[in-house]
Amino acid sequence: MSKLSQKQLLLTTILVPTLLVGGIGYMAWLDYQKIYAAEITPEHPESAEIVDPELWGERRRCQEIQKEMEGHRAQADLIGKREQDVIVYREIVQRDAQILPDKDQVNKLADTINEFERASGVTVTSVADLNLTGDPAQAIRRLPIRLALTGSFDQFLKFLNLFETMDRIVNTRSFGIAAGGRQSDDPNSPAMHGISLELETYVYNPGAGLAKPVEIPNYERRKDDPAIQKLVRQQKAARVERYQLKPRINRRDPLVDPRRSQAGPEDGGVTQEKYEELKKLVDSLKVEIETLKEDVRLEKQYMDEKKYLQYVQLKTMNDEKVQRIEISVKDADPRITVQELREVFQDEVVGPFTKIASDRTKSAERTVLVVLASHVKEFLNRQAKAIEEHQYERAAQVQKEFDTFMAQGNRKLAEDAAPFVAELKETGRQAGVMLEFLAMNLKVSGLIRKADGSIVILNNRSRKVGDVIDDAGRCKLTAIKDTTLVFEFDGYEIEHELDNNKK
Repeated sequence: MSKLSQKQLLLTTILVPTLLVGGIGYMAWLDYQKIYAAEITPEHPESAEIVDPELWGERRRCQEIQKEMEGHRAQADLIGKREQDVIVYREIVQRDAQILPDKDQVNKLADTINEFERASGVTVTSVADLNLTGDPAQAIRRLPIRLALTGSFDQFLKFLNLFETMDRIVNTRSFGIAAGGRQSDDPNSPAMHGISLELETYVYNPGAGLAKPVEIPNYERRKDDPAIQKLVRQQKAARVERYQLKPRINRRDPLVDPRRSQAGPEDGGVTQEKYEELKKLVDSLKVEIETLKEDVRLEKQYMDEKKYLQYVQLKTMNDEKVQRIEISVKDADPRITVQELREVFQDEVVGPFTKIASDRTKSAERTVLVVLASHVKEFLNRQAKAIEEHQYERAAQVQKEFDTFMAQGNRKLAEDAAPFVAELKETGRQAGVMLEFLAMNLKVSGLIRKADGSIVILNNRSRKVGDVIDDAGRCKLTAIKDTTLVFEFDGYEIEHELDNNKK
């Protein structure tokens, strides 16, 4: 094999590196084209459909990382809002869960049953269940309560109603009554029945089914934030709808045969003549109650319309009427022995009257105290006497005492008293002006009478009619008479005697 010539060797040395560099460059260009084609650009929008990260270009990788960072940043920005929502929901749950007893309170349920037994008069013979049902992992679990008891119909209703007025949820699932008889020969003694009662309540376990609760920094401080408390208040609180048993005297027991209740005097009934007499009494009381209702309504109307004079007059009459009707109702109560009349008496006389009397008692603290003209005149007479005796400081004090009197309690001024109050305040202002005038301590040391205008020496300064006496310009000399000087002070005319400087 012949050796390469020097020229061939030179060409080989130059050509081979050139081809290698060109090949490497071409391969790099192909890789660049492939990478560029995988970028999301207007020329290659189809690159957005590539889901395999291994096929992404570098720009696409950066774009995806940027999107992921923006997503995390948005989630981070929501942390504060989400923490606030969690705090609000936790506070709402804690507030509303008060209607569900927790486990410790369930353990006290036996004590509650004993209290209701004493309050109603029934006798509880057995208590069953009181065991939670359902999955222990559930937040709210059912607790059945089965009771057996004996008592009268009224006692049973009262016992049941005590559960219906609890702050906790207690539902009545079912009840059964086996009619019983009287326990004595007394026809007025109630019949005692056998009663089965199934109730149901619920127990709330806030930690049931939950992993470790999310910890929120500064939770105790943040839950008292006014904004969070406002959001909690905006959510209507869960509450138990209560039913208050309407009291009724001598309610008829539906499990006792009523057909002999009015057969005649020998069976505990009354004669027809006596019946008519009692009915007339009940009807008369019904009319009085209806009249009282209208008078009470009119009394409130006068108050709303600020007709205080009519209000106080009618209120006095209504107070006397309430006392009179109360005596009549108490007197009629033992006399009305007929069952149907007692029901009417209770529903249309005792019930409405009790409500009216109760409402008036409750509103006694809020009752408006009407100040009549006669009340104001008492202050006005004291003030006038002080003015007459030139006790201006005392006269001004009377006006302040009246203002203090009106500020105490819920006092309102009657229409006929307004002119006297205006007079009282005006006199008080006059007294104040006189006190300021006397504080100037004006002293007359000389008087020069002239036809064209007299001159008086006041506090060693000569003054003529029309001159301002004080630096504030409130007091001006308006006339020089034979025995007095006349001044105008804050719009009031004041005479100052010349002899011995008497005021």
